[in-house]
Amino acid sequence: INAEYGEFQTFQHYFKRINLSMAHQPGSVLITGSNRGIGLAFLTLFASASKKDGSPSVIIACSRSLSAELEGVMKENANIHHVPLEVSSEESVASAFEAVDKLVGSSGLNLLINNAGVMSQPKAGSPFCGTADNLRQVLDVNVVGIQTVTGGFLPLLKRAAAASSNEPVSCARAGVVNMSSILGSCASVGPIDAGYAFG
Repeated sequence: INAEYGEFQTFQHYFKRINLSMAHQPGSVLITGSNRGIGLAFLTLFASASKKDGSPSVIIACSRSLSAELEGVMKENANIHHVPLEVSSEESVASAFEAVDKLVGSSGLNLLINNAGVMSQPKAGSPFCGTADNLRQVLDVNVVGIQTVTGGFLPLLKRAAAASSNEPVSCARAGVVNMSSILGSCASVGPIDAGYAFG
């Protein structure tokens, strides 16, 4: 869901109603696709929780590029760090790993939120989303990208789990959240949107 569609304020308002003052909060969180939409809303939510409770102390915003909205949030929150990341590139993931490793140190990464995703517009009257190249891009980002990012940051997640072994199983120890959309469900979408579910 893109900020340019005017949806960001709606989600920001919704997320403000969520209480993050839980007993077991992550010390660090990394969010992909955090320069707009839901990713940016998650970022502002964790930033608010950090100001209130001091946790998470390290918030990592990953995206291909900075946006004016993300830069604004970063200026107001010194513990938000931007790390460039293209989720479909193993080289980019490896580079991001090195940067995040320095940020989290011996504490590791407590929470990874795989939020980055792309959506291809289907041709009118067709169940298919554009060309074969469009489909490859969707699969590279939305499917392979999740595996690449999760696998790439797994050592930091394991480090956090070991460092927080006294914590119960929760995102305060180590966890991965994979975001999706109802448009990815072949069963839930109507005939007009069916093309999205197939690619």
